[in-house]
Amino acid sequence: MMRRRWMVGAIGVALAIGACGGGGTSASSTTAQTMPVEERAPAPVHRGPVSARGEREVSATVGSSGGTLELANGARLEIPAGALESDVEIHFHVAPDAREAWNQETKRPLGPALEISPAMRAASGQFRLSAPAIVLPQGFQPADLALGHEEEVGDTHLGGATQTRWQMWPARVDGSRFVAELPALGGHRVQFGVSR
Repeated sequence: MMRRRWMVGAIGVALAIGACGGGGTSASSTTAQTMPVEERAPAPVHRGPVSARGEREVSATVGSSGGTLELANGARLEIPAGALESDVEIHFHVAPDAREAWNQETKRPLGPALEISPAMRAASGQFRLSAPAIVLPQGFQPADLALGHEEEVGDTHLGGATQTRWQMWPARVDGSRFVAELPALGGHRVQFGVSR
């Protein structure tokens, strides 16, 4: 009889614990006392313009407030406020040579090749790329200054490689800097140079 009372008592305690949602290792609980928790998205953070600097490379998340990314060699990418409609992780770094863009007779590179990714189109304003000005090669004038901009050629892919071509965009000398302004960036290399 004692054993029977003990079992009845143990079963009663187990049922009471189970009804309260405790005592087990159950992966889920569905008790009447549990209220659904309303999950809220984090409130958007209002930020000002981003400013980031790196030795040979720099990355930053830039949003609608714009920002500036700069390398130790003086190359600078400026994104105006309103150019981006959402946050974009931008990578700016020194890139491999772009010899295919410049022949020695009518086109010559000035300074390092740079790479900016991802590809972006400004919603308003233009992206501004600048670098410290250097002496133009003999026989070239400031009107010959250009920014070589590597762009994809349609959807052509050979063996997994993307086909690109170089377009020359107008550039100018502004104080002690070469400056070019572009409505879009192709996500590839850019380089200042002279082109006739």
